[in-house]
Amino acid sequence: MVFFCACLAFSLVFLEIYARSRLGSTPAGQALSRYQPYGRAHAVFLGSSLTDAGIRVGQLDSLQRMKPDGYRSFNLALAGLSGSDNYYLLFRNFILPRSTPRFLVVEAPGIPFFPPAEPFDPMGNALRVESFRTDLMGYADLRYLADGWPGPAGMLAFWMHKHWRAYHYRLELQARLRERLQGWERNKPADAVNSYRMATDAYARFAEGTREHIRRLEIPGEGMRTLHGRNAHLLDLAAAANAAGVRLVVLKPPCPPMDQVTARSRAFAEYLRGFKSVCDSLGVAYLDLSLEEECGPYSYSDGIHLDVAGAEAFTACVSRMLPLPLPQPLISRP
Repeated sequence: MVFFCACLAFSLVFLEIYARSRLGSTPAGQALSRYQPYGRAHAVFLGSSLTDAGIRVGQLDSLQRMKPDGYRSFNLALAGLSGSDNYYLLFRNFILPRSTPRFLVVEAPGIPFFPPAEPFDPMGNALRVESFRTDLMGYADLRYLADGWPGPAGMLAFWMHKHWRAYHYRLELQARLRERLQGWERNKPADAVNSYRMATDAYARFAEGTREHIRRLEIPGEGMRTLHGRNAHLLDLAAAANAAGVRLVVLKPPCPPMDQVTARSRAFAEYLRGFKSVCDSLGVAYLDLSLEEECGPYSYSDGIHLDVAGAEAFTACVSRMLPLPLPQPLISRP
């Protein structure tokens, strides 16, 4: 028993030393390190791999330089960094302490700002890139986003993430150890057709997730109730942007498995009318660039993510349609 406890303690100490010495950068950290505005007028794009694939920063900056009041763009999107709670944390605790952008452009595919039915979890969805959440959060943020006391288990887990680096980055450690021991990433051939290596059932899963949200929308009053709820974060994000003098833009990129489901739903059409009305009242711009007649034709690498030609068309459309005025919002969240 003593020997077992000694081995366990040694393993934990070794993991902690390894984590503190080797985990200087993570996928999320590498994505966020792109943000170096140096006081220049700029726009920040937040979202998932849809925006990561769709926004070509060099092309966008080139197009914007032709305008009288052009700006520089920073694409901080990455698979796992989407979601209204992540946008709120990144804007309040990462972007604003460094600089004030002219535009904050947040991705909202499918049903914009329709929150999940599950309560807020500071640890996210068990994705290795989501370790940044607890890096940016304090205990006040935890209580706010959890809409109150998260319970003893939630507080203990959050404390462990804040103070035990090996536990905090356990998913990153597992991934790196697997790559070292099995040569998994090093020996895997590059996939030129599907650069994001989506699983073969990804298209169906995207569609089914959207259908599940549609089923919730069909409950009378559910759409507006959730949109105005705290866990949608639209009102709070808009209030923070307005207070900082930042124009908040909600960008709906093309995502065929989601768009095919929403296009057939009356409940979604009703929700979208209410969503646009709320955006107008908050001074939030809503850009739906999912329709090919607006920007297309689009082409995809895997049926979900835009390929090079599709991204060029999408980026050019963003440059044309991104609004320049900063209107006064009609209402704000108290």
